[in-house]
Amino acid sequence: MKTTVIYVVSFIVCACLLVSADIATATELVWVPINPSFGGPSYNATWLMASAQAQNKLVEKTKPYTYERPDPFEDFEYTLKRQYLYALSRKILNQAFGEEEDLLLPEGETEAHYTVGDYKIDVTTNGQITVVLTDITTLDLTTVEIPYF
Repeated sequence: MKTTVIYVVSFIVCACLLVSADIATATELVWVPINPSFGGPSYNATWLMASAQAQNKLVEKTKPYTYERPDPFEDFEYTLKRQYLYALSRKILNQAFGEEEDLLLPEGETEAHYTVGDYKIDVTTNGQITVVLTDITTLDLTTVEIPYF
């Protein structure tokens, strides 16, 4: 008799568990964005901005933009140097490609030295044109070799 009661009680408990399991069904998980930039509710915008600004430890130092007119004499010097270097480079390339009647170097000379601002330019012609650019302030050298065509 005791065993029958135990079987009946355990059957009723199992039946209750199965019935309750059928009732407790889950639904799908749905992700909803918080940030309004990604489709979240628009009323979150002010709270998110205030939260971000409260956490920001960087202080941006801004100064008003003012236009400073360049010194005309420095501008003139810069332009003059650029034009001089451009003319020298055109003369070197024209002689290398055989299009220049005026010689790059004086007749019988194989070397020439130029100084433009902080740069020293050494030009040598021995089968090819060799240009050595030297920055006088740092003593950096750049060598360019141009063959005759």
